[in-house]
Amino acid sequence: MNAFLHLHVLLAGLLATLVAGLALLWHARPERGIRRLLLALLAAAALLGLLQPGILPQFSHILSWHLYLGGEFRLASALSAALPVMAALASLTLALRAGGAAFTSPMAAGAQRLYWLALGAGLLVLAADEFFLLHEADEDSWKTVYLLAGGLLALPPVLMLRVASLRRQVALLLVGLALLGGGGILLDATLEGVVEDGLRCEGTVLQDNCEAFDFYLPFWRMLEEVSELVGFTLVIAALLLLTPRREPGGRRLVNKLENAVVPLGGALVLLAFAVWMWLLPALELGLQAEGVLVEWRDGDLALLGQRIDEGTARPGERVDVHLYWQARRPLELPQLRLSMHLLAWPDLEVSVAQHDDVRIGQFAHGEAFIPGLIVRKTVPLHLPEDLPDGSYALTLRLWTGEPPWRELQGQALRADNLQLLAEDTVLFAGLQVAA
Repeated sequence: MNAFLHLHVLLAGLLATLVAGLALLWHARPERGIRRLLLALLAAAALLGLLQPGILPQFSHILSWHLYLGGEFRLASALSAALPVMAALASLTLALRAGGAAFTSPMAAGAQRLYWLALGAGLLVLAADEFFLLHEADEDSWKTVYLLAGGLLALPPVLMLRVASLRRQVALLLVGLALLGGGGILLDATLEGVVEDGLRCEGTVLQDNCEAFDFYLPFWRMLEEVSELVGFTLVIAALLLLTPRREPGGRRLVNKLENAVVPLGGALVLLAFAVWMWLLPALELGLQAEGVLVEWRDGDLALLGQRIDEGTARPGERVDVHLYWQARRPLELPQLRLSMHLLAWPDLEVSVAQHDDVRIGQFAHGEAFIPGLIVRKTVPLHLPEDLPDGSYALTLRLWTGEPPWRELQGQALRADNLQLLAEDTVLFAGLQVAA
């Protein structure tokens, strides 16, 4: 099948699945607490979708970079990780609270409990992957593993469909899993295939398809990411609805604390991310780093501190240099690149180790910096095995440029109390090396 046609068929299937899932959720009539939680998650998914690049072309804001769903170590990726964590907690709660004894099913009680535990463990793996993008190391193999695992995890709910009292909730679970597989795996793979076809756009039909694809690409990408968020939300809804909340006589089984476990788990993920990304670097700068002051662009961007964990480095080892940055005002800069060199002291003419990074912090663009917040960047330097003992100097340079790196432009800096080797290069720290 032509990749463009395949894309449109898949999109139609995803939209139909999404509508079916929302209809099932509407008819399930969840109780007020669950309903409020699900509405908040669906609203967050819709809002994040609208804020993705290219959806509202004229709309830009200070958090644009952080709310991009396609990147790692961002606020949006923390939310994407929080949802599977919440789903995992709901599944584990179902295993511990209900297992399989609370309702009649073709599956034995022990088998059901084991299934909910396995589903919870799988969702925790997904949470780690959503934040750290583990699958990028071998994306094709991960997709195959996820498809096989998803197919296996869908089999027990299919058996549960035979129980009339569970049919709606289990169908909702299957729809959520289908959206995860369809959006996160199939649509992603199809978009990659269409991009490959687009590189060979020849003839009137293909050319028209390519132009249409390029025009709508931000929408396709947004739908891929949002379908995952909605899929996780529907899985959470199904698991919460499957958890027995009252005994046949009417006594409540789930107390307020247990009701709070799922949303609290998601909130803790977001809080941990905020502490790690924004609070911890500020504490490290104040308590552990050596203060420096290097400024770029009239002080709009500043390096405020540096920290090297190793007191004395050894030849052949990796030295991690931690840099602490702050933007004073919103930055409108081209992509900033960073180069660090280790120079032999005292002549400062021979570079014995270097690191060239196309990103500052975990960041590629100036818009990633929120004015006033501290950003940590760790630069790894790999020392040669035969590096002589002695004193060495660390230098830093910021520059801009694009592949193939033929036209590079250094960024002029100001550092009143540090040695400048050029208008764009500063000596900011020293390093002792001894075998």
